[in-house]
Amino acid sequence: MLRSFIALLSFSFALPAFAMIYGTDDRQEALLSWAKPHAPAVLLMTSRNFVIDEGDPQFVKLDFQKASGESSMINMCANQRFADQLTAGINCSGFLIAPDLVVTAGHCIVPYGRSERKETAGCSDFVWIADFAQPANGTPLNVDRWPREKIFECAEVIDGQNPDFSSPAFAPPVFGDDFALVRLKNPVPGRTPLTMSREFKAPRQLYAMGYPLGLPLKLAGPARVISEDFTKFYSANIDTFMGNSGSPIFDEKGLVHGILVRGYPEDFVSDGGACYTMNKCNESGQRCDEASDFFATGSHVQRLGVIHMALAKYRGDDAPLVASLRPLFTPPVRAGLFTPPRSGRGFLGSKNQTLIDPNAPGAGVISPKRSSPDRSGADGR
Repeated sequence: MLRSFIALLSFSFALPAFAMIYGTDDRQEALLSWAKPHAPAVLLMTSRNFVIDEGDPQFVKLDFQKASGESSMINMCANQRFADQLTAGINCSGFLIAPDLVVTAGHCIVPYGRSERKETAGCSDFVWIADFAQPANGTPLNVDRWPREKIFECAEVIDGQNPDFSSPAFAPPVFGDDFALVRLKNPVPGRTPLTMSREFKAPRQLYAMGYPLGLPLKLAGPARVISEDFTKFYSANIDTFMGNSGSPIFDEKGLVHGILVRGYPEDFVSDGGACYTMNKCNESGQRCDEASDFFATGSHVQRLGVIHMALAKYRGDDAPLVASLRPLFTPPVRAGLFTPPRSGRGFLGSKNQTLIDPNAPGAGVISPKRSSPDRSGADGR
């Protein structure tokens, strides 16, 4: 229980983000799906304190636990899907758009408000892990010997925003942009970055790939849009959970159309005892096991206009046209000429607090911190 409490406390600036199962649970192992070629570009963001250095020059230990059981941060009931798998606990997802550039949800890595060209707390206190996925041949994941070369550090948040959802009493919240473009200290080698669409319109079928509840990489979908009542995002009936924040939302060709940033209602329903089961709704997001009076039901998908603009500004490209607002009301804005209004999650306290040495060989090398571990925490879905 202490482990769970510290984990929740350490992600204090993250926006609570939930979703659930819509109709049939269609999550599947990413490496057993049609989308397997896209899996290497989807990374896990988790606290660097889960990475334990035991002196091996090539491997580290990932201090991950099973999703079920009282010692788990998730405490999923044993009869739930994937309850026997390892989990990174409270985490986020992200995806490569270049060897050293990651897109994720803003609340995963940015304190409330806007950050540009900064090493935020979420940037410095967390790492990005590649290939945390159940092998297609069924071999168990060996987190006791995890290759150092598959762990990467954040260098800076190029641009990002964690929206403030405060609003007058009884007024609906105003949803701001929730995004981050992150630069890594070292490029991730040997994989093809994902391609982002410039279309405003959402595809007919949607898929999400990420780390729900910190579980090994999963593909969810096909799903469909259930609401486009908002300018900056749309809602879909895609089976996502905490941990999916930052997941790419793509079509059947693998073209990315958005970023999973939040969802309603909540993920879990208590079984009346000490563990939790998945909340389930129908395909329209109604008749849920755990109901919510929140008006924006569904998994919320951030549109990509802000990412295209941030990327163009960072690279100094000729400003490409980006349909970042509703075409019916506002013409496409030109990236680089428009600045949106300025208005993590993790676990600290491991007995072997660690950090990555960026000067050592490989993409990431873990070495023990010289000072005693700080029992405080830093913090996103």
